[in-house]
Amino acid sequence: MAVADVHAAPEVGVNIKFPASSHSLGTIFGGVVQVADVADLFAFEFNIGFDPALLRAVGVTEGGFLPSVGPTVFLSGSIDNEAGNISFIASSLIGEIAGATGSGELANVFFEGVSVGDTFVSLSNVLLLDSSLFEIPSAAFESITLELIPEPTPIAAFGVGLLGLLMFRLGHLHKK
Repeated sequence: MAVADVHAAPEVGVNIKFPASSHSLGTIFGGVVQVADVADLFAFEFNIGFDPALLRAVGVTEGGFLPSVGPTVFLSGSIDNEAGNISFIASSLIGEIAGATGSGELANVFFEGVSVGDTFVSLSNVLLLDSSLFEIPSAAFESITLELIPEPTPIAAFGVGLLGLLMFRLGHLHKK
């Protein structure tokens, strides 16, 4: 009797990324939850944790990865700004179709900085399912660190603008 050649499926990467690591208080900024190198992704679910003393979650929208192959049902999750958790962010394709293959955006998350300091945003309870509703193994995810900085004061913004005008004027005078 031959022994079957069994290979473990490679783990799929899931992470959260932000375009910048520093954000001013009072501004709304977004991050993207991404999947990399997945085959036949039909549905997903995950939670996002954050420090409620420094961040306030303001919303979640569906990314374009699953909708690129067919219609979906998207659940934007339950936001708990006291506990620092967005739970049950989920999406699934509808119908008997093959899942999405490749890399792409699963969801977009939006936050507002409420206090100065360094903070984290992390993924947990990630579940990926294929079109047969079997679990797709996913790699460990790391939390990402963000820096929340004070808003520039109107006086500082005025000073920077005045300095820029002065430099422009001096440069203009030297050209004559």
